Amino acid sequence: MIGLQTLKYLATQKLKDAEILMQNQRYNGAVYIMGYALEFSFKRKLSINLGFASGFPETAGEMQQFPNQLAAFNTINGGIPLSQIRQIRNHKLTDLIKYSGAETRIKASYNNEWQLVCCWNPEKRYVRQNWTAKRAKDFIAAANIVLKQIV
Repeated sequence: MIGLQTLKYLATQKLKDAEILMQNQRYNGAVYIMGYALEFSFKRKLSINLGFASGFPETAGEMQQFPNQLAAFNTINGGIPLSQIRQIRNHKLTDLIKYSGAETRIKASYNNEWQLVCCWNPEKRYVRQNWTAKRAKDFIAAANIVLKQIV
C-alpha cells in the first residue's frame, strides 16, 4: 500500500519540483513532473473515495482486502464498475478522475483546465517534447487549478 500521507507528500514534492523547473526554463521537465503531482493527488482522492483507509493498493492482493468497499462503490456508481487493480493502477488521468469522486465537479466548473492536463502521459518521456514557455505555463496553471479541486 502507498499511504495516504505518502501520496500527499509526493504530490506536494512534485508540484515544488515542477515550479523550480519552470523557473529554470526546463519546460518539458516541468510538465512531465507536474503530471505526477496530478496522478498522486488523484490516487489519494480515489483511495479516500473508495474507502481504502490504509492507502492506495499496489497489487491485486491488496485490492482484495476491500471487497465491501468495492461492492458498495459498484452498487452506487452508475456505470464504471471497479473489479481489477489495473483500472486504478495506471497513469491515465482520464481513468483516475472517474474513481476519484471529483470528475463531475472538475468537468463542470473547470473543463477548460481539465482539457489542458487530461492527456498527460508519462510515456511521452521517450518522445522529444518541445513545450514552449507559454504552453508549459498554461499547463502548470491549469494543473494547479485542477489540483485544488481534487483534495
